[in-house]
Amino acid sequence: NLKRAARARARLTGGSYAKARAELERDELALAREVLGETPISIEQVHLSGRGYGEPFVHRVRTEQRTVYLKHGRRSKTAGAYALEAWAYQTCRAQGVLTPEVVGAATPGDELDYIATIELPGTSLWHHPDLTPSVCASVLRRAGEQLRALHEITLQGYGAVVAPGLGSAERWCPMVEAAPTQKL
Repeated sequence: NLKRAARARARLTGGSYAKARAELERDELALAREVLGETPISIEQVHLSGRGYGEPFVHRVRTEQRTVYLKHGRRSKTAGAYALEAWAYQTCRAQGVLTPEVVGAATPGDELDYIATIELPGTSLWHHPDLTPSVCASVLRRAGEQLRALHEITLQGYGAVVAPGLGSAERWCPMVEAAPTQKL
């Protein structure tokens, strides 16, 4: 993924691949140091999306003490989604919902949008096809408790969160509200 991003950056800037790759690696290391306040042992790009030369980026950053996921990109590429994601995680954690711990994040409106979160322990249930019915029931009960706590968080408005604490619509699902009058 870093190779692909470096090739794309070199094409866009008319520079060499080696120079573009070195710039990307230097940028990632500097950002990780600044956000985490510690020197990474390793940085691995784990997801590449978007357009241009690979923005936004997602990296797994390992330090002496922890593993952190660092998502970052220019606000023009992320639409401020990472600052909102940080707000959502912090709000959910305050209500007891299991979410990654945020160790650093941009402020909504910052040109560089980023979020750094601690890796959550655990594995996918797909890796455990031999779960007993009682264990499955326990997992589902806990998931239901998490969903209930999540849905008890109140926002001003409804729909997708467009700013901290603010939903995108003034009313709850206008289509559902109109259904009885339209005999749907």
